[in-house]
Amino acid sequence: MNTILFVVLIILIIALVAALFWVFVLEKRIAERRRHFLWIMDASDMYLFEHDIAHDELWFSPQCAKLMDVPTRVKSFKKVTETTKDTTLKRGLSVANKVLACTKDSSRLELLRTDGRMGIFEVTSKDFHNAKGDLMSRVGILVDITREVREKEALDSKAERDDLTGIYNEGTTRFLIERSIREQQPLQTGAYVLLDIDQFDEIQEKHGKEAGNLALKSLSNNLHFAIREGDILGRLSGNVFCLYLPSTVSYDTLYNFCERMNRVAESTMTSQNIGFDATISVGGVMIREGDDYASVAERARKTLAAAKNQGKNTCCVAD
Repeated sequence: MNTILFVVLIILIIALVAALFWVFVLEKRIAERRRHFLWIMDASDMYLFEHDIAHDELWFSPQCAKLMDVPTRVKSFKKVTETTKDTTLKRGLSVANKVLACTKDSSRLELLRTDGRMGIFEVTSKDFHNAKGDLMSRVGILVDITREVREKEALDSKAERDDLTGIYNEGTTRFLIERSIREQQPLQTGAYVLLDIDQFDEIQEKHGKEAGNLALKSLSNNLHFAIREGDILGRLSGNVFCLYLPSTVSYDTLYNFCERMNRVAESTMTSQNIGFDATISVGGVMIREGDDYASVAERARKTLAAAKNQGKNTCCVAD
Protein backbone atom coordinates (compact mmCIF):
# COMPACT_ATOMS: atom_id res chain seq x y z
CA MET A 1 0.00 0.00 0.00
CA ASN A 2 2.79 2.39 0.95
CA THR A 3 4.58 1.56 -2.29
CA ILE A 4 1.47 2.47 -4.33
CA LEU A 5 1.08 5.75 -2.48
CA PHE A 6 4.75 6.50 -3.01
CA VAL A 7 4.45 5.85 -6.75
CA VAL A 8 1.31 8.03 -7.00
CA LEU A 9 3.10 10.78 -5.10
CA ILE A 10 6.10 10.58 -7.41
CA ILE A 11 3.81 10.74 -10.45
CA LEU A 12 2.02 13.80 -9.02
CA ILE A 13 5.31 15.52 -8.29
CA ILE A 14 6.56 14.81 -11.82
CA ALA A 15 3.28 16.11 -13.26
CA LEU A 16 3.51 19.23 -11.12
CA VAL A 17 7.12 19.84 -12.11
CA ALA A 18 6.22 19.30 -15.77
CA ALA A 19 3.30 21.73 -15.47
CA LEU A 20 5.49 24.31 -13.77
CA PHE A 21 8.16 23.83 -16.42
CA TRP A 22 5.54 24.26 -19.17
CA VAL A 23 4.24 27.44 -17.51
CA PHE A 24 7.84 28.67 -17.28
CA VAL A 25 8.36 27.94 -20.99
CA LEU A 26 5.11 29.72 -21.90
CA GLU A 27 6.00 32.71 -19.75
CA LYS A 28 9.40 32.84 -21.39
CA ARG A 29 7.83 32.71 -24.84
CA ILE A 30 5.38 35.46 -23.89
CA ALA A 31 8.19 37.53 -22.44
CA GLU A 32 10.20 37.00 -25.62
CA ARG A 33 7.26 38.08 -27.75
CA ARG A 34 6.75 41.05 -25.48
CA ARG A 35 10.40 42.03 -25.98
CA HIS A 36 9.88 41.80 -29.73
CA PHE A 37 6.79 43.97 -29.48
CA LEU A 38 8.55 46.49 -27.25
CA TRP A 39 11.49 46.66 -29.65
CA ILE A 40 9.06 47.43 -32.47
CA MET A 41 7.41 50.08 -30.29
CA ASP A 42 10.76 51.67 -29.45
CA ALA A 43 12.13 51.52 -32.98
CA SER A 44 8.94 52.70 -34.64
CA ASP A 45 7.88 56.28 -35.21
CA MET A 46 4.31 55.09 -34.91
CA TYR A 47 1.77 55.70 -32.16
CA LEU A 48 1.48 52.19 -30.69
CA PHE A 49 -0.01 51.05 -27.39
CA GLU A 50 -0.96 47.91 -25.49
CA HIS A 51 -3.17 47.54 -22.45
CA ASP A 52 -2.23 44.36 -20.60
CA ILE A 53 -5.58 43.93 -18.89
CA ALA A 54 -4.55 40.78 -17.03
CA HIS A 55 -1.79 42.70 -15.23
CA ASP A 56 -3.37 46.18 -15.54
CA GLU A 57 -0.32 47.61 -17.31
CA LEU A 58 -0.10 50.11 -20.13
CA TRP A 59 2.70 50.13 -22.68
CA PHE A 60 3.29 52.98 -25.15
CA SER A 61 5.73 53.51 -27.96
CA PRO A 62 7.92 56.58 -27.33
CA GLN A 63 6.00 58.54 -29.96
CA CYS A 64 2.65 57.63 -28.38
CA ALA A 65 3.91 58.38 -24.85
CA LYS A 66 5.09 61.80 -26.01
CA LEU A 67 1.71 62.49 -27.62
CA MET A 68 -0.18 61.65 -24.43
CA ASP A 69 2.49 63.04 -22.09
CA VAL A 70 2.76 59.78 -20.12
CA PRO A 71 5.59 57.28 -19.35
CA THR A 72 6.17 54.47 -21.83
CA ARG A 73 5.05 52.00 -19.14
CA VAL A 74 2.37 52.50 -16.52
CA LYS A 75 1.97 49.80 -13.88
CA SER A 76 -1.30 49.43 -11.95
CA PHE A 77 -2.97 51.69 -14.49
CA LYS A 78 -6.38 51.83 -12.80
CA LYS A 79 -4.93 52.54 -9.36
CA VAL A 80 -2.51 55.19 -10.62
CA THR A 81 -5.32 56.91 -12.55
CA GLU A 82 -7.42 57.14 -9.39
CA THR A 83 -4.69 58.11 -6.92
CA THR A 84 -2.04 60.18 -8.72
CA LYS A 85 -1.64 63.82 -7.66
CA ASP A 86 0.55 64.63 -10.65
CA THR A 87 -1.70 66.83 -12.80
CA THR A 88 0.33 66.22 -15.97
CA LEU A 89 0.17 62.45 -15.51
CA LYS A 90 -3.51 62.62 -14.60
CA ARG A 91 -4.28 64.56 -17.78
CA GLY A 92 -2.22 62.13 -19.86
CA LEU A 93 -3.92 59.07 -18.36
CA SER A 94 -7.28 60.71 -19.04
CA VAL A 95 -6.30 60.92 -22.70
CA ALA A 96 -5.17 57.29 -22.56
CA ASN A 97 -8.58 56.30 -21.21
CA LYS A 98 -10.24 58.01 -24.16
CA VAL A 99 -8.05 56.05 -26.53
CA LEU A 100 -8.72 52.76 -24.74
CA ALA A 101 -12.45 53.46 -24.86
CA CYS A 102 -12.31 53.18 -28.66
CA THR A 103 -13.43 49.56 -28.75
CA LYS A 104 -14.63 49.68 -32.36
CA ASP A 105 -12.35 48.44 -35.12
CA SER A 106 -11.69 52.04 -36.09
CA SER A 107 -12.59 55.31 -34.34
CA ARG A 108 -11.56 58.96 -34.55
CA LEU A 109 -10.37 61.21 -31.75
CA GLU A 110 -9.21 64.81 -31.51
CA LEU A 111 -6.06 65.07 -29.40
CA LEU A 112 -3.68 67.91 -28.61
CA ARG A 113 -0.48 67.24 -30.53
CA THR A 114 3.03 67.89 -29.27
CA ASP A 115 3.23 71.02 -31.45
CA GLY A 116 0.38 72.52 -29.43
CA ARG A 117 -2.25 72.16 -32.15
CA MET A 118 -5.29 69.89 -32.19
CA GLY A 119 -4.86 66.78 -34.28
CA ILE A 120 -7.28 64.20 -35.60
CA PHE A 121 -6.25 60.59 -35.03
CA GLU A 122 -7.74 57.36 -36.27
CA VAL A 123 -7.58 54.72 -33.55
CA THR A 124 -7.51 51.07 -34.58
CA SER A 125 -7.38 48.38 -31.90
CA LYS A 126 -7.59 44.62 -31.53
CA ASP A 127 -8.74 42.68 -28.46
CA PHE A 128 -7.10 39.41 -27.46
CA HIS A 129 -8.85 36.76 -25.34
CA ASN A 130 -7.69 33.58 -23.64
CA ALA A 131 -9.12 30.12 -24.24
CA LYS A 132 -11.94 30.84 -21.78
CA GLY A 133 -12.93 33.96 -23.64
CA ASP A 134 -11.62 36.38 -21.02
CA LEU A 135 -10.28 39.68 -22.36
CA MET A 136 -6.52 39.68 -21.73
CA SER A 137 -5.15 42.63 -23.69
CA ARG A 138 -5.91 45.33 -26.20
CA VAL A 139 -3.32 46.38 -28.76
CA GLY A 140 -3.76 49.42 -30.94
CA ILE A 141 -2.32 52.06 -33.17
CA LEU A 142 -3.08 55.75 -33.67
CA VAL A 143 -2.65 57.30 -37.11
CA ASP A 144 -2.46 61.08 -37.47
CA ILE A 145 -4.94 61.89 -40.25
CA THR A 146 -5.18 65.62 -39.54
CA ARG A 147 -3.79 66.67 -42.90
CA GLU A 148 -6.07 64.37 -44.89
CA VAL A 149 -9.16 65.49 -42.96
CA ARG A 150 -8.32 69.18 -43.30
CA GLU A 151 -7.72 68.80 -47.04
CA LYS A 152 -11.07 67.04 -47.43
CA GLU A 153 -12.79 69.75 -45.38
CA ALA A 154 -11.22 72.39 -47.60
CA LEU A 155 -12.46 70.61 -50.74
CA ASP A 156 -15.93 70.16 -49.24
CA SER A 157 -15.99 73.80 -48.20
CA LYS A 158 -15.07 74.86 -51.71
CA ALA A 159 -17.94 72.77 -53.09
CA GLU A 160 -20.33 74.46 -50.64
CA ARG A 161 -19.27 77.99 -51.57
CA ASP A 162 -20.27 80.38 -54.30
CA ASP A 163 -17.27 80.87 -56.59
CA LEU A 164 -17.65 84.64 -56.88
CA THR A 165 -18.54 85.76 -53.36
CA GLY A 166 -17.21 82.92 -51.18
CA ILE A 167 -20.48 82.64 -49.21
CA TYR A 168 -22.75 79.57 -49.30
CA ASN A 169 -24.11 78.63 -52.71
CA GLU A 170 -27.79 77.98 -53.37
CA GLY A 171 -27.74 74.23 -52.70
CA THR A 172 -25.87 74.51 -49.41
CA THR A 173 -27.99 77.47 -48.28
CA ARG A 174 -31.21 75.57 -48.87
CA PHE A 175 -29.88 72.45 -47.15
CA LEU A 176 -28.78 74.37 -44.04
CA ILE A 177 -32.00 76.36 -43.76
CA GLU A 178 -34.22 73.30 -44.31
CA ARG A 179 -32.36 71.51 -41.52
CA SER A 180 -32.65 74.50 -39.20
CA ILE A 181 -36.39 74.81 -39.84
CA ARG A 182 -36.89 71.10 -39.10
CA GLU A 183 -34.92 71.44 -35.86
CA GLN A 184 -36.69 74.62 -34.76
CA GLN A 185 -38.13 74.11 -31.29
CA PRO A 186 -41.86 74.55 -30.55
CA LEU A 187 -42.76 78.19 -29.88
CA GLN A 188 -39.37 79.27 -31.26
CA THR A 189 -39.45 81.71 -34.17
CA GLY A 190 -36.99 82.47 -36.91
CA ALA A 191 -36.88 84.69 -39.97
CA TYR A 192 -36.07 84.33 -43.67
CA VAL A 193 -34.88 87.35 -45.63
CA LEU A 194 -34.39 87.87 -49.37
CA LEU A 195 -32.59 90.85 -50.84
CA ASP A 196 -31.25 91.92 -54.19
CA ILE A 197 -29.38 94.84 -55.72
CA ASP A 198 -31.68 97.47 -57.20
CA GLN A 199 -31.56 97.88 -60.99
CA PHE A 200 -28.71 95.37 -61.23
CA ASP A 201 -29.17 94.79 -64.96
CA GLU A 202 -28.86 98.53 -65.61
CA ILE A 203 -25.69 98.63 -63.51
CA GLN A 204 -24.12 95.92 -65.64
CA GLU A 205 -25.22 97.57 -68.88
CA LYS A 206 -23.80 100.92 -67.80
CA HIS A 207 -20.64 99.89 -65.95
CA GLY A 208 -19.96 96.39 -67.27
CA LYS A 209 -20.11 92.84 -65.89
CA GLU A 210 -16.96 93.25 -63.78
CA ALA A 211 -18.56 96.21 -62.02
CA GLY A 212 -21.62 94.09 -61.33
CA ASN A 213 -19.41 91.35 -59.87
CA LEU A 214 -17.64 93.94 -57.72
CA ALA A 215 -21.02 95.06 -56.33
CA LEU A 216 -21.97 91.45 -55.54
CA LYS A 217 -18.70 90.82 -53.72
CA SER A 218 -18.92 94.09 -51.83
CA LEU A 219 -22.47 93.36 -50.71
CA SER A 220 -21.70 89.79 -49.60
CA ASN A 221 -18.64 90.90 -47.62
CA ASN A 222 -20.53 93.64 -45.80
CA LEU A 223 -23.54 91.42 -45.10
CA HIS A 224 -21.21 88.80 -43.66
CA PHE A 225 -19.83 91.30 -41.13
CA ALA A 226 -23.29 92.67 -40.31
CA ILE A 227 -24.92 89.41 -39.20
CA ARG A 228 -24.59 87.32 -36.05
CA GLU A 229 -22.71 84.09 -35.56
CA GLY A 230 -25.23 81.34 -36.29
CA ASP A 231 -27.09 83.31 -38.98
CA ILE A 232 -26.93 81.77 -42.46
CA LEU A 233 -25.97 83.87 -45.50
CA GLY A 234 -26.10 82.54 -49.05
CA ARG A 235 -26.30 83.62 -52.67
CA LEU A 236 -29.26 82.04 -54.41
CA SER A 237 -28.83 83.22 -58.00
CA GLY A 238 -27.71 86.29 -59.89
CA ASN A 239 -28.01 89.24 -57.53
CA VAL A 240 -30.40 87.57 -55.06
CA PHE A 241 -29.11 86.85 -51.53
CA CYS A 242 -30.74 85.01 -48.68
CA LEU A 243 -30.44 85.27 -44.90
CA TYR A 244 -31.78 82.91 -42.26
CA LEU A 245 -32.06 84.34 -38.76
CA PRO A 246 -32.75 81.84 -35.97
CA SER A 247 -34.35 83.07 -32.77
CA THR A 248 -35.84 86.24 -34.28
CA VAL A 249 -38.43 87.02 -31.66
CA SER A 250 -40.81 89.48 -33.33
CA TYR A 251 -42.01 91.30 -36.41
CA ASP A 252 -40.46 94.54 -35.11
CA THR A 253 -37.06 92.85 -34.64
CA LEU A 254 -37.20 91.59 -38.22
CA TYR A 255 -38.22 94.99 -39.60
CA ASN A 256 -35.37 96.73 -37.78
CA PHE A 257 -32.95 94.14 -39.14
CA CYS A 258 -34.13 94.65 -42.73
CA GLU A 259 -33.82 98.43 -42.39
CA ARG A 260 -30.29 97.94 -41.08
CA MET A 261 -29.42 95.86 -44.16
CA ASN A 262 -30.63 98.76 -46.35
CA ARG A 263 -28.31 101.13 -44.47
CA VAL A 264 -25.36 98.71 -44.62
CA ALA A 265 -25.66 98.41 -48.41
CA GLU A 266 -26.24 102.14 -48.96
CA SER A 267 -23.22 103.12 -46.88
CA THR A 268 -20.81 100.61 -48.43
CA MET A 269 -21.81 100.29 -52.10
CA THR A 270 -20.75 103.83 -52.95
CA SER A 271 -18.87 105.45 -55.80
CA GLN A 272 -15.91 105.84 -53.46
CA ASN A 273 -15.79 102.10 -52.72
CA ILE A 274 -16.93 100.41 -55.93
CA GLY A 275 -17.03 103.24 -58.51
CA PHE A 276 -20.81 103.85 -58.47
CA ASP A 277 -23.69 104.04 -55.99
CA ALA A 278 -26.02 101.08 -55.47
CA THR A 279 -28.79 100.09 -53.05
CA ILE A 280 -30.78 96.97 -52.21
CA SER A 281 -34.39 95.97 -51.66
CA VAL A 282 -35.18 93.65 -48.77
CA GLY A 283 -38.10 91.35 -48.00
CA GLY A 284 -38.42 89.31 -44.82
CA VAL A 285 -40.92 86.88 -43.31
CA MET A 286 -41.27 85.24 -39.91
CA ILE A 287 -40.93 81.45 -39.69
CA ARG A 288 -43.46 79.73 -37.48
CA GLU A 289 -43.90 76.18 -36.22
CA GLY A 290 -45.00 73.88 -39.04
CA ASP A 291 -43.52 76.02 -41.87
CA ASP A 292 -41.37 74.39 -44.54
CA TYR A 293 -38.68 75.88 -46.75
CA ALA A 294 -40.77 76.06 -49.94
CA SER A 295 -43.65 77.97 -48.35
CA VAL A 296 -41.33 80.32 -46.47
CA ALA A 297 -39.28 81.08 -49.62
CA GLU A 298 -42.43 81.78 -51.63
CA ARG A 299 -43.76 84.20 -49.01
CA ALA A 300 -40.36 85.94 -48.93
CA ARG A 301 -40.35 86.33 -52.73
CA LYS A 302 -43.73 88.05 -52.58
CA THR A 303 -42.53 90.30 -49.77
CA LEU A 304 -39.39 91.25 -51.72
CA ALA A 305 -41.55 92.04 -54.75
CA ALA A 306 -43.70 94.30 -52.54
CA ALA A 307 -40.58 96.11 -51.36
CA LYS A 308 -39.36 96.67 -54.92
CA ASN A 309 -42.76 98.04 -55.93
CA GLN A 310 -42.19 100.82 -53.37
CA GLY A 311 -39.02 101.93 -55.19
CA LYS A 312 -35.30 101.57 -54.45
CA ASN A 313 -33.61 101.10 -51.08
CA THR A 314 -36.76 99.84 -49.36
CA CYS A 315 -37.79 96.91 -47.20
CA CYS A 316 -40.98 95.05 -46.47
CA VAL A 317 -41.70 92.38 -43.87
CA ALA A 318 -44.61 90.05 -43.20
CA ASP A 319 -45.71 87.55 -40.60
